Amino acid sequence: MNAIARFCFASSVIFVGIVIIAMLKPDKEKAVKIGVVNYLPMLESTLIGFKQGLSDLGYAEDQVQWLYSGAIGPDEHSVEAEAARLINQERVDLLLTIGTLPTVFAKQLTQQQAKPTPVIFAPLINPVGAGIIKTLDKPGGNVTGVHNGNNAEKAVEWLLTLAPKTNYFFTFYHPDDAVSVSIVEDIAFTQQFFYPVIFRSIPVESEQDALGYLHRLPTNSSLLITPTPSLGSMSLLQQAALAQGVFVAGYNVSATYTLMSYSVDWYQQGYQASLLADRVLQGIDPSVISVEAAESYLSFNLANAHAYSFKVDPKFLKLSDFIIR
Repeated sequence: MNAIARFCFASSVIFVGIVIIAMLKPDKEKAVKIGVVNYLPMLESTLIGFKQGLSDLGYAEDQVQWLYSGAIGPDEHSVEAEAARLINQERVDLLLTIGTLPTVFAKQLTQQQAKPTPVIFAPLINPVGAGIIKTLDKPGGNVTGVHNGNNAEKAVEWLLTLAPKTNYFFTFYHPDDAVSVSIVEDIAFTQQFFYPVIFRSIPVESEQDALGYLHRLPTNSSLLITPTPSLGSMSLLQQAALAQGVFVAGYNVSATYTLMSYSVDWYQQGYQASLLADRVLQGIDPSVISVEAAESYLSFNLANAHAYSFKVDPKFLKLSDFIIR
């Protein structure tokens, strides 16, 4: 083989090698279209964490095209329409669903596609129970993400630790809200571990209905606030309960209007979800990417304790991961 032939052969090998590497390497020159469906304003930090995670992984601003209409509210028709728009009209490369309702619709809509759009969810309470995935280890299909886990027992344990005189603890829920009903069932199951403390769940159609029950609560009652999208944040209820001297705790809700909350950090959960999204964008099938659990944290609102004259044992502050002063 003469020099020219050897040169041509070597050039061909190098060219083929470059092509193969280019095919295997993710194309970050082409902008990735990521659609986002969020139905609750309080979950906005999930998206912030998700974006930060992708940024830290090397995705520059001009390498990701975000399609996001903001928090669109808990109306089912609106949530379904937004998911359908992103999947069928915008044809996004990946869909981030923030919350149970958007994820349920995304799952249903993508099953109608010949090649289902990958879906990453965060947060979500019970993805297996909601029929979104098969198992946490092997979700199957095109959906994976980060779930909250069932920490109802731990949340109640913290409530009773910080409010040891509690004889009854109540929670309000909307009977047509699947998220709310699921959480109430989890909490009801924990009652066997805390007898003789009694748990009562009260179905209401609005926050105003819940406010009407406050004066009926027996002495030594505590209130446990849980995610109830149909009722909103229930901030007025929480403030009214504190003013009445009722110990208010939260489970997977913000500690802004409570005395304590045992909850995931939505920003961190979004960040965690971005790591899974990157794997999908690298070409890994979502069906084999295990669903991960988010870590929960204990937050204590010392400012509310002082404002509403609740006595605070200093040792409990040392147990808190976050203190709001």
